[in-house]
Amino acid sequence: MKKENIVNILVLACILLVAVPAASAVCTNVTNLSVIFPNGGYTGEMTTFTWDTSMCTNATDLVSIRIKNGPCTADYNDYSDFVSDLLNDGSQTINLSLTETEGEKCHLIHPSAEAIFDVADSSWIFDSTPQTITSVVGTTVQGAGDTIAITFDGDVTEASVENVSNWVLESPDGDSLFIADAAFVWDDPSDTLTVTLDESLAGDDQWLKNGDTVCVTPSGVEDAAGNLVASTEVCGAANVTGDLAAPSVTSVDFSMDNTSGTLFSTGNVLVTATFDEDMDDTATPLISIDRPGTGNDVTDAAMTMNLADRSEWTYTYALAADNGGTILDGQVNVTVHSGTDLAGNLQSNDTSNFDADTVAPDSSHDYAASGWQTSNVTVTVTESDPAPSGGIDSTLYCTDTDNTCTPSTDETGGFNVVFSADGTHYLRFYTVDAAGNTQANQSVQVLVDQNGPTTVNVVATPGSP
Repeated sequence: MKKENIVNILVLACILLVAVPAASAVCTNVTNLSVIFPNGGYTGEMTTFTWDTSMCTNATDLVSIRIKNGPCTADYNDYSDFVSDLLNDGSQTINLSLTETEGEKCHLIHPSAEAIFDVADSSWIFDSTPQTITSVVGTTVQGAGDTIAITFDGDVTEASVENVSNWVLESPDGDSLFIADAAFVWDDPSDTLTVTLDESLAGDDQWLKNGDTVCVTPSGVEDAAGNLVASTEVCGAANVTGDLAAPSVTSVDFSMDNTSGTLFSTGNVLVTATFDEDMDDTATPLISIDRPGTGNDVTDAAMTMNLADRSEWTYTYALAADNGGTILDGQVNVTVHSGTDLAGNLQSNDTSNFDADTVAPDSSHDYAASGWQTSNVTVTVTESDPAPSGGIDSTLYCTDTDNTCTPSTDETGGFNVVFSADGTHYLRFYTVDAAGNTQANQSVQVLVDQNGPTTVNVVATPGSP
């Protein structure tokens, strides 16, 4: 709703005091600032300007008395004319027509203070007291940006308080927070600015930790009267709190050459631990690996964060071959521990395991005869994989007469091969276990001669050469 307000400023204006040899303009008190509504003749609260004579000796000082830019408009926008009127001798009545939206405020700027007209209470108010920060509260929030609530003892302008360049935020005191991407939101009813930090970036200067202090320093934050909030550091009376839940590991996965599993042979095993929330990369989760024997263990090694997902951490473990002494196959226990979430809560230890099987199978045949055999020969192949074993994957074989064929027929589970044709035969085979260990090619020679030698009668003819 629009109202036309007539502001009559009765000015005991500048009186020219004649001095010898020169004259100068000197201002006396400016009094009787009143508000008159054209439709009702209502006069608001009387307010007095009091000026020191040293402040009003020329037009430069008086130009500070003007209508402030904002929601109001005035028909007295020529400040030079305004000043000229004030410098005239005697009392002056200056009429300013202000168009104001109900609930908003118009301003007259004074060299040392500012007069504010408020439609709600129909009065002019001089305000020279800046607002102050009454509380600073830091809160850790799981799964979202941490917040800092800064409360004032009165209203400040939204534009100045939400300007990120007007703030320095520290937590703990002396350690600046990165706030370029933070959200600044002013709530007028509660006179509170809420800053929500952006936790999407690496580093520990985008979030808060439980137990730390939070300190803020404003610069350029002002109230509606133009009074600047003091540019001094204010720290929260209580330390940061909020998210007190300890993080936990939701899964640990093992893979080798991009193939997941829980049974591995010699090579690099990628251990991937996933937490139920983002973790702090300055308090890195650690990993300890305990393998049978003593020669292939890991103690408190730092894991590596996935830059695209703070909840995922990895470690590459070099699984060595069983040497029959200090390094043995069997169950490998993996413990992820000592990580903290962004709020500083310590995780609980998590232990999982996989099996190491680095020894190749030792399948064998039962053929022990030597020399030529005069009947069918049956060769039995028996699969075998040294303990601890994850099982047999396959056994391949082939037969030929020159010991060069490549085993390709799968007879997993053990098998028999019968040789009946006369001649020299070879059986070649090998076994692959579930961990991928491959046995070296095995070969056995079988000689068969079931028909025996053939007798040929040779008759000599006399006289033949």
